[in-house]
Amino acid sequence: MANRNGMDRKRVRNIFAQWDPSGDGKIQLDELEDALGKLGIPKEKAERLFNAADVNHDGDIQFEEFVDWLFQGAPDEVTSVTHTDAAHTSSRGQALQAAREAAGRITPQDLQEINSMYLPPNGGLDVVAGLLVLMDEFPDLSPPTKKKKAKIDVEEIVWKTACKVMKRRDFRFKLQHFDIDSVPNEAYGQLHAINQIGVNGWAQDEGVKVKDKYVIELDEHAGEHLGTKRVVSRGCPKAVQGLCGWVQGMREAGVTA
Repeated sequence: MANRNGMDRKRVRNIFAQWDPSGDGKIQLDELEDALGKLGIPKEKAERLFNAADVNHDGDIQFEEFVDWLFQGAPDEVTSVTHTDAAHTSSRGQALQAAREAAGRITPQDLQEINSMYLPPNGGLDVVAGLLVLMDEFPDLSPPTKKKKAKIDVEEIVWKTACKVMKRRDFRFKLQHFDIDSVPNEAYGQLHAINQIGVNGWAQDEGVKVKDKYVIELDEHAGEHLGTKRVVSRGCPKAVQGLCGWVQGMREAGVTA
């Protein structure tokens, strides 16, 4: 069931205005017929829907009547356009919307800025690690065959991999159209661990001989390595902040699926 608390009121208000071309603050029958006709709904059905929405039977649909109707009988064609269906108003839908909005704030210039960095900005490593986990691009941290005892520079490997991914022409498109259902359940366990102890700590727990040993007693950000407050407070570039919001939103959406 759709959740009224998760309604994008601004979007609903804009659509109401579009369906009210006269601008008098109410939708008449002919206006609703025109609007629904563009969605493929015939006039006969539009008239029935109008009568259902016009609760006080004054011949007009006021905005609050319009909102009530969206949650009490409006067809799928309407609720999907107004984003008042369960897919958009549920906790999962809101998390996905938040993730896409965060990704939408990232510009090509923002990505160019961080891709030019030799090392990740403070707080950025864990964020891009989460990004790679979700996109199934997380690198293999196994040591080279001839150097079994070699210590692994997790930061270097993860950052280089992330930069390659972020330099792809379709990267921003993939963020906006990411299919959360493609993420395997085990990925959320890895994301949880990264959030708790960072990617370096996670790798160490997995038995990787890390170059920089993780010590939990020295971790000032335990449990919030993927938190947006952390990257904002540390002055991370806009791209990292946007990616953090995307990772956080997708993670929440996956957990509430």
